[in-house]
Amino acid sequence: MNWSKSLLVLAASMFVLSGVGAAALYDGIEEIMEKGFKKGSLRQQIDTEVKKDSPNWPDVEKKAGELKKLCDALCKEKPPRGEADSWKALTEALNKNIKSLGDAAGRKDHANAKTIITKINNSCAECHKRHQPE
Repeated sequence: MNWSKSLLVLAASMFVLSGVGAAALYDGIEEIMEKGFKKGSLRQQIDTEVKKDSPNWPDVEKKAGELKKLCDALCKEKPPRGEADSWKALTEALNKNIKSLGDAAGRKDHANAKTIITKINNSCAECHKRHQPE
């Protein structure tokens, strides 16, 4: 294989591996919900930890980062039902709250982390009402 073909293969591999964003890392909304938001998920693990008197802040920050990646992918999905503008607004608001949660964990800001995880927990119902398939 000559140099130009090697470079082309490398570039194509990087493009495929990059997944053109986080959405390619997950197999749709169901997998994102399963890993990020349902029972036993990252969201629930973070919620449990933040409610402790002395949370494990590095763990909360790490899991918030993982949840942020899932939410980045969720933002790129198309809504299964409802208006795209509503989907965009709700997923972007969720993403912003998840980023804020990671920032609060990095600062060990317990009061703010509790407030933000409550906002995240409460955001599920509105999004499901508008966008979850019936």
